[in-house]
Amino acid sequence: ICPHSRPSLEELGRVIKENQITTLWLTAGLFHLMVEERLEDLKSLNQLLAGGDVLSLVHVKKALTQLKNCQLINGYGPTENTTFTCCYQITESLGELNSVPIGRPISNTKVYVLDNYLQPVPVGIPGELYIGGDGLARGYLNRSELTAEKFIPNPFGVGSLYKTGDVVRYSPDGNIEYLGRIDNQVKIRGFRIELGEIEAVLNTNSQVKQAVVTVREDIPNNKSIVAYVVSNNESLNSNLLKEELKQKLPEYMVPSAIVFLEKFPLTANGKIDKKILPAPEVDLTQESQLILPRDIIEIKLAQIWSKLLNINPIGVTNNFFNLGGDSLLAVHLMSQIQQQFQRNLPLATLFSSPTIEQLADILRSEENPLPWSALVKIKGGLLPPLFCIHPAGGTVFCYQDIASYLSSEQPVYGLQSFGLSLESTHHTSIEQMAAHYIQEIQTVQPHGPYFLSGWSLGGLVAFEIAQQLQSRGEQIALLILIDSAPPSMIPKEQENNVAVLVEEFLGQDLDLEQDLDMSLEELQELDREELLTYVVELAIKKSLIPEDFDLAQALYLLKIQKLNVQALHNYQPQFYSGSIVLLKASEIDGNFESAGDFESAWNELVESIETYLVPGNHQSMVRSPHVQTLAQQLQNSLTLAQTGE
Repeated sequence: ICPHSRPSLEELGRVIKENQITTLWLTAGLFHLMVEERLEDLKSLNQLLAGGDVLSLVHVKKALTQLKNCQLINGYGPTENTTFTCCYQITESLGELNSVPIGRPISNTKVYVLDNYLQPVPVGIPGELYIGGDGLARGYLNRSELTAEKFIPNPFGVGSLYKTGDVVRYSPDGNIEYLGRIDNQVKIRGFRIELGEIEAVLNTNSQVKQAVVTVREDIPNNKSIVAYVVSNNESLNSNLLKEELKQKLPEYMVPSAIVFLEKFPLTANGKIDKKILPAPEVDLTQESQLILPRDIIEIKLAQIWSKLLNINPIGVTNNFFNLGGDSLLAVHLMSQIQQQFQRNLPLATLFSSPTIEQLADILRSEENPLPWSALVKIKGGLLPPLFCIHPAGGTVFCYQDIASYLSSEQPVYGLQSFGLSLESTHHTSIEQMAAHYIQEIQTVQPHGPYFLSGWSLGGLVAFEIAQQLQSRGEQIALLILIDSAPPSMIPKEQENNVAVLVEEFLGQDLDLEQDLDMSLEELQELDREELLTYVVELAIKKSLIPEDFDLAQALYLLKIQKLNVQALHNYQPQFYSGSIVLLKASEIDGNFESAGDFESAWNELVESIETYLVPGNHQSMVRSPHVQTLAQQLQNSLTLAQTGE
């Protein structure tokens, strides 16, 4: 019908209109352009299929409004499965969705959402999409290695499955939601970031027609996130968008630059051509909003921060945690402050004073901050407080992100390990910890009902706190264990596991097979101090921590962790006359496989248990991007307990 192989939008629109076309297939890029510029030409359509890339919610809603008699369908599928695999009929019931679902498989097609172990994941949990069925290709011509990698034997039946590399999840209604590409996950300053998550948040803004997020390295060894936006409002600017993103994402996921375009460049196939997106210009407006150091104390602090976080420049009002600071870097920060200013500040100072400006105020004062306490205020609010107990490492930095995603009125307190204070004696049992932490808790809340929680070992301590409070006649409103296993289910050999040491001390997911220069068997022969020294050297080599990192401080944290783990193995929990909520990681961590199903073990120790799966493994579930899902489930449980429903 069309006289030209590559018609202009005007020519395409004229052909559709003159021939009264009723059924049309468009790539996502062409669909967006036609809806934007030639929507009237589509009025003859009864059926419009679009796909090949992510559809913009703004354009979809506009098409639904104007094309009243047209059935709009989102078509998904890779070339390896004859282009079409799933379809979704789009209706006005999209509601508050962040993206257009890809729907359900077409006839004679099988789809599976699987984890890293090729096991099906539960509804709502992200996994990789695998495809099988009559439309599946046999492989790639003359590329046997790639065929073997991408086309695997079907573990659930005959034939093969194609490994798409697409991250999806099932919705409760049975439709599949596309989340992004596995290769669209990037790692910047130690944080694993899903670019599709940033795009989804941008696309919820009614003034954003379409958004694409990429990582650029215009300066060698300096990766940065850049967002490209097509807007329908000329008054929208990068500062407004960044402020909105900061309300919904951690600061390290907020793009360093936002570039506004009139339209996206397309490839010959109608997809966005990311390779030719322009480099961002220097944002002078943003630079002018940066408050630079104003005296010698702030200058010295900024130099310490810049070296620690590998960021320059740093403003005096920037938040340490939002810039990528973690527990290990916090230890080094306090060590550097002690060396530069001869002031020994408690680690918990960073919760109340997380900026250079606030730390400088403390250092200018001749008075020391408040005396050391196990109780740390992480977040204020008017509701009954949630008390979160430290994991084996002893610090409570792991609750910082969780708290940020809870209700603005939900106060959160952390209980840090007593041994973190150099002047105090470390507790040697879980019972001792619980008794001391109850004293601290009751300085804030003398009587129940209490809301208690803990991740990993912290869940066991919270469990014992609930036992002791209950024995005193106090009421426990909510007890949440975050991936906490009973002591009997935790193998003792885990104490010397190399992978666990890397993850707990660095907060990094290193590829051990690739990053280590000696075998895991050789490393297992080292004692824990030798292991930690090796891990710190590895982290310096990988530019994850500074070259002058204070190993003595890390070894002290290691000692605390070792004593806490010993207390864990000596603990014998008693039956609890109440219920618990167990938030369990959806992925079985290879380091914990021998722990088995600890949910059934908890069933024997409590009256009742509610279990909810959270995406990620034991370590990654409390870090971005999974921490947002974890916090949402925690918030749901808090709301139910607070309202008595």
